[in-house]
Amino acid sequence: MSFLILFRYFIHSLRSRGFLATLSIPIFEPYYEYYFGIHSSGMKVSKSKDYFHYQGATYFALLKVMREIKKYANSYTFMDIGCGKGRAMIVAEYFGFKKISGIELDKDLLKMANRNIVVRKRPITGTEFKLQHINALEMQYLNEPTVFFLFNPFSREVLDGVLKKICEQNKQRNIFIYMNPTAREAFHTSHFKLIKEIRTRNYTEAIVFEQLILE
Repeated sequence: MSFLILFRYFIHSLRSRGFLATLSIPIFEPYYEYYFGIHSSGMKVSKSKDYFHYQGATYFALLKVMREIKKYANSYTFMDIGCGKGRAMIVAEYFGFKKISGIELDKDLLKMANRNIVVRKRPITGTEFKLQHINALEMQYLNEPTVFFLFNPFSREVLDGVLKKICEQNKQRNIFIYMNPTAREAFHTSHFKLIKEIRTRNYTEAIVFEQLILE
């Protein structure tokens, strides 16, 4: 099953990103896994229609996205919703984020994320990690400036509920990074403003939204 998903992903990438960008993806993977000293590759297929399978965002795309948001590192918390094995959190640390949190519904993936944080090669003094095993719909979101990172972790219905809860509990000018944005319409409300679309050729790697402060 996972091989077929990966094969479809490869063909889709080839058509939308082009040959050179698609070729860069498998080259980046082992290099940055070694560079950070972690094991976050692979796929875990989900049987749920609402909570999607695990696959870490490619380093090729992730580095591209992080370069766009590193300006928030000094004053924002970085929160990965559906953090999987912790790849995005460790890359966020590399780009200067000091307060980093992640939530994950799968206990086995969360254990791998904790292990990767412990064994990573390049820890930065002062970084604070907080990981929780919890459903994003049940999370109590702190009212502090936050960069929320989502790599298409769940369905439109769940995403609607998560965004509604965040907007009710966190009244800051938060930033949302939505990678592989299959349900981007969830952000087409008065609560959000599109500030950046990050593309590789014809492929949208991520969409960046700002949460507006409504009276």
